Amino acid sequence: MLPSDYVSSMFLSNAQSIRYKLDELQAMLSISKFPDLVMITETHLTSLIPDTSLYLNKYSFLIRRDTILKETDKQEGGIMLYIKRSRSISFKQIFSCDSNDIREVLLLRIVPNRSPTTISGFKVRLAYHPFRDKQNEYEMKNYLRKGLDLIVKKHPNDAIIVCGDFNPLNPPSF
Repeated sequence: MLPSDYVSSMFLSNAQSIRYKLDELQAMLSISKFPDLVMITETHLTSLIPDTSLYLNKYSFLIRRDTILKETDKQEGGIMLYIKRSRSISFKQIFSCDSNDIREVLLLRIVPNRSPTTISGFKVRLAYHPFRDKQNEYEMKNYLRKGLDLIVKKHPNDAIIVCGDFNPLNPPSF
């Protein structure tokens, strides 16, 4: 078994509205021994909810991507990442879709201070593809595939982790 400073621990959850579930999430993280990276899909948050109201004990960094359906103003989708305060692992946000892009994708690079292999870091790509968006399935698959190709070319010694809520997408077809 590898020491904990070699490999990051990760936690992924589909919250279906995180705003009133933070206590439950904090308890689950405690049971899970506070993983280094916490990834949440279907947060159902809006820009009216400040980051400060989403604070979790032992976590210092929050990246989020909210979604609002323009035609109904309904809160739906959304993704966010929490990063544990740690000295053995460093994180860097590499990519987030711009505000005009409807895709919900974040990319993070995790670099352990020590590594037992030739892997220099990990790229974690968190994505959410709404179930209502079956017509754009090909576009999202193509977008993710091209992004992964670029990651491999730029950082060939990084491991890649793709996770999230893909709904009608079929990730093995990447």
